[in-house]
Amino acid sequence: MANLLFWPSKYFFYAIGNTSAVYLTADIALEEPARILLLGCGDPRNVLHTIFTEPRNSRNVLLLTMIADRQPYATIWNIFFHFRLDKDSHTTLIDQCKKLIKHSETAQKWKVSPYASSIKMSTDYTLKELRRHWTLYVGMEELPNSRLTPIHDAFDQLSKKNSRENKITATCSLGPLGHRGLTITPEHFRNFWKTGVTFVDGKRIATATLLNPTFVYSLGREGCSLHHGTDPLNVFHLAALFGNAKSAVSMTEVVKAANQEFAGWCSSYLDSLSSTSPPTIRFFVGKATAVCRALCVFGDVGILNSGVPVAQWKTQLIQLSGDEYYTSAPGGAPVKFNVIHTSNLEDHIGLLNVLVTSLPLLTYVSHHVPYLM
Repeated sequence: MANLLFWPSKYFFYAIGNTSAVYLTADIALEEPARILLLGCGDPRNVLHTIFTEPRNSRNVLLLTMIADRQPYATIWNIFFHFRLDKDSHTTLIDQCKKLIKHSETAQKWKVSPYASSIKMSTDYTLKELRRHWTLYVGMEELPNSRLTPIHDAFDQLSKKNSRENKITATCSLGPLGHRGLTITPEHFRNFWKTGVTFVDGKRIATATLLNPTFVYSLGREGCSLHHGTDPLNVFHLAALFGNAKSAVSMTEVVKAANQEFAGWCSSYLDSLSSTSPPTIRFFVGKATAVCRALCVFGDVGILNSGVPVAQWKTQLIQLSGDEYYTSAPGGAPVKFNVIHTSNLEDHIGLLNVLVTSLPLLTYVSHHVPYLM
């Protein structure tokens, strides 16, 4: 049967989430282990916020390992949210990437690394792709001018365009008080795109002169594929700041509140690693619908290689890790989930495609739910 060919057009890199972080386990019974599938997951904000909110009892792996290594939260903030870096933050980023490259030479080496107990790989291909990107981050500063100049020009062009925009998307972070941020959030958006940082102080802005390589490499290949609506404030919850303010809120106060929330997330994740029930975060590189199909096949017939390509226009097939999926030990990789979060995938591939591929992975219990943005 002949069907229309879908040819992908421009790809946008969502380096930073465009919606506030979600509490993923709000509808799960307290005594029930959380088995959560995050599809179309651009960053780990929902993971960190959920760990922070729970009662105490490639960029993403980079972020989590820096937290585990007790890097200063201010430095982690710079590396994850700024597309221009100061020299010290850039050095920390490159050193962390070199460490991860060393630990990821093979799947076996990763399994004996200090991060393996909490960060696992669903496929060997996932680890190879992560390592490839870490290698690209390290090697970017050694690129010839013939490749570096177009990269810088593309970022400068988008920066110039967005620094004149009046985007108010971050007002969603204020919830019902969004109208109170109609002045300050567009001001922050313009400042972020003009400078590449969230700093307000001129001296700190002047130190951020190096392009952050983690914003350069994505599915859009080498260059500037960053989404034009990218704004660090979109990720956080700012209603309390504006609701409790006795006077007009300044941009300095907004950035400080976001920094404090991020530091709380990082601290909670670090504490959780030494708790009696530490979280396990599994990474899986592949198109969301392909990942769902591969997990469904394994759940039905126990085949690690389902013959499903990792994505459209890719010849690489999904081969699940036998060490992760062929195990009866506690903590083995699940193929059924009590929470499935699909981000905004329905905007890109259609609601029907999201539901048809993801719902078979949901365990059928009354309080188990899929979350659609």
